[in-house]
Amino acid sequence: LDGGAGNDKLVGGVGFDTIDGGAGRDDISGGNGEDVLRGGDGKDRINGGGGGDYIDGGAGDDVLRGGGGDDIFVFGSGNDRIYGGAGIDWIDYTSGTAPVTIWMTIPDPNDPRYIKSVENVMGSSFADKIVGSSAANELQGYDGNDKLIGKGGNDILFGGNGDDIIKGGGGDDIIGADAGFDRLFGNGGSDTFDFNAVSDSPDGGTRDVIEDFVSGDDVIDFSNIDASTADTGDTAFTWGGTTATANGLWYVVDGTDSVLMADTTGDGVAEMSVVVLGVTHLGASDFVL
Repeated sequence: LDGGAGNDKLVGGVGFDTIDGGAGRDDISGGNGEDVLRGGDGKDRINGGGGGDYIDGGAGDDVLRGGGGDDIFVFGSGNDRIYGGAGIDWIDYTSGTAPVTIWMTIPDPNDPRYIKSVENVMGSSFADKIVGSSAANELQGYDGNDKLIGKGGNDILFGGNGDDIIKGGGGDDIIGADAGFDRLFGNGGSDTFDFNAVSDSPDGGTRDVIEDFVSGDDVIDFSNIDASTADTGDTAFTWGGTTATANGLWYVVDGTDSVLMADTTGDGVAEMSVVVLGVTHLGASDFVL
């Protein structure tokens, strides 16, 4: 359905509908299918209904309601009010043209950009600040020098490209780095510091820092990195302790800190390194290899 110009009321059925309101103040309802609902320009009201819907208010100060499914909301250029409803919902800022600051902890009804009952956020290409809630959130910074704060719940926090600060909360969090100089804080809970590529923290470059690793509670996960670039398949790292090891992972004590070293070419020389502050002893049980 395409409303075109004017103030339209558009209602979907039980199937998978695509509804474009166009210009004007539109009232759009999706029904029970997995719908694509776009408001276009104007102050629109969109209700996703049942199903996992994709809801884009477009320009204007819109009111967007998800309903019962796992919905994706695209924040437009206006001051949108978003009510996720039941399900595990996302807000997507990746097409944004400016940095965003999002507090999901205590929604303020007086804030023109109001967010309620939304669990997950993907940020913009700019320097965002995203603060989670007491629920289990997944926060992705995307590009830019971001700050992610998990608060309560068992959160998944990924900074994306850029020099990020990522802080878990009281839950058992997964904290992931990417390209750039990242500072990683687990805070309370049994946390996993997740690395997925050598480029996340190259040796001699902008290597990442784990600020508060607790041996016996937290783990550092290298299992998604192939320890041998020469072999086919996925090779696990060999734990070397304090000894440099071909296709291995080892550490070097530097004052009160440790520097993790990882070799993927088989020559015993590290291509990747990560600083672990305040820790001078590490064992194989501290890692997922």
